[in-house]
Amino acid sequence: MKTYRIPEEMIHPELRESGKWIRRFLPYFKPSTFRKANRILKLMKGRSGKDLRYEEVWIPRASAPESARHEQDWIPRAGGPEGVRHEQDRMPEAGGPEGVRYEQDWIPRDEGRPEVVHNGQDRLPETGAPKASKLRLCVYRSPVFSGDAPGMTSTASVSAAGTASEPVPGAASTFDAGATSAPVSGAPGLLWMHGGGYGLGIPEVDEGAFREFIRVTGCVIVAPDYRLSVEAPYPAALEDGYTALLWLKEHAASLGVRENQLMVGGFSAGGGLAAALAIYARDKGEVSIAFQMPIYPMLDDRMITASSRDNDAPVWNTRSNETGWRLYLGSLYGTDEVPAYAAPARLTDFRGLPPAFTFLGSIEPFFDETVEYMERLKETGVPVNYKVFDGCFHAFDIVAKKSAPAIEAKKWMTEQIRYAAEHYFAGQDGE
Repeated sequence: MKTYRIPEEMIHPELRESGKWIRRFLPYFKPSTFRKANRILKLMKGRSGKDLRYEEVWIPRASAPESARHEQDWIPRAGGPEGVRHEQDRMPEAGGPEGVRYEQDWIPRDEGRPEVVHNGQDRLPETGAPKASKLRLCVYRSPVFSGDAPGMTSTASVSAAGTASEPVPGAASTFDAGATSAPVSGAPGLLWMHGGGYGLGIPEVDEGAFREFIRVTGCVIVAPDYRLSVEAPYPAALEDGYTALLWLKEHAASLGVRENQLMVGGFSAGGGLAAALAIYARDKGEVSIAFQMPIYPMLDDRMITASSRDNDAPVWNTRSNETGWRLYLGSLYGTDEVPAYAAPARLTDFRGLPPAFTFLGSIEPFFDETVEYMERLKETGVPVNYKVFDGCFHAFDIVAKKSAPAIEAKKWMTEQIRYAAEHYFAGQDGE
């Protein structure tokens, strides 16, 4: 019988059975595990429960970030003659070492109006542009808000032509980013990054959490189907997330969102991306974030903490963590050139970041890095609230949904986002 560094006795009694089966059938993640999982998840794209208003929107991916240019790195232009080259851009520094470099290539795309399909009835429209050139956003909101969130008003959906109509749950909607329609007025806007070790996942897997967020706050959720590490390493996912965040700000009015209450969140690697976006948005100065909710986030590529070393807990362990970071960072892995935009635990300046909330288990690899990150935020004066669940492994709230710790964690998370909706605001453009 195998001896575990984290034995069964350390695991919460209500999680032991599920932990035993996970260890048996999925002891750790390999690159092939990510790819196999993504083939299955691909079948779920565009499918949503009928109790939410759900739209898919395709928008052009961002061009290279407007930042300091350099000439050290040149790569052949895709589809161009041999030897034709173009300059690359560098992400702005986040307190990391100078000289952080990466390469990108740009391919032609349709710069026209975003294409929209509803409730998974259609796939990517035939626009002549390659699918990879567009970013899919999943937009979630209540058909008619009827909760008790502060400052919310329920309204009919009003088309650009001025015709009012009550939205029907589960029916195909007529969402248009350029229209004047909005199911609610003054809702928080939540950008949500799905988890999956940076290498797998789709937005639709988190709909259970979305229902609770919408129920208690009436928020509008924008969840980007960002590029995964098995397709494109850092900074692809960050770029997609930031593009979606700017889109949410730009279309706040038509979505019924308060422009001064934009939030970011995510589970696991999605939590890491949420933290990274909070840092990146602060440094760019183009959009203000009112609240961040990185739940048991994947923050530190170095794996230098006690909890991240030789951790063999169920679901996500040291071996899986190393694979995830190698895929995400590519050639940056194992170097000192990894910026805080890729691994937020490397951040040195925590000033000006938004209030934060998280929860996590005490036996998971991310325990030490998450607690340290939250404490460093707190030391800088950032409002912070986090809760540790003893004997719980990574993603216990998803794996063992009916367990007492999972129920308590979800209740705690719901209370925190409700509190954020009542108390946290961040004006845009110097407001």
